[in-house]
Amino acid sequence: VAIAHAVLDCVPLHHEKEMTCKCGCGQNKMDADFMERLQLLRAEWYKENTRVLKVNSGFRCKNHPIERRKKIVGPHTKGKAVDILISGSDATRLFKIAKKYMSGIGYSFKGKSRRHFLHVDSLTPEEAERPAVWHYK
Repeated sequence: VAIAHAVLDCVPLHHEKEMTCKCGCGQNKMDADFMERLQLLRAEWYKENTRVLKVNSGFRCKNHPIERRKKIVGPHTKGKAVDILISGSDATRLFKIAKKYMSGIGYSFKGKSRRHFLHVDSLTPEEAERPAVWHYK
């Protein structure tokens, strides 16, 4: 990913709190390359859209309830993933932008629209089969 320094020199388009583990431990070990990619994704999004992209899940420690159920260390625990709340035509637009910057994209559009999300990550081919797109059942 070519980093646009003008974009990265501006105020971050994310908040520290949304990247912090929600289990109560307070850890926030986001990967620098992933955060640059997320910054670029958000900068492109905000060029044409005023809808705020809300991160539902950022970093997750190994003791986070979702991560404890897994047999492998997931991308959230590596600091290389976020889940963004999104629905409708906004989800389609965000998906198109995410393909430019992220290697993994998962989507969940089950249930009520306020619970729909797009997972984006920057795992390498060595960490997981990439590029990859999937949906949550």
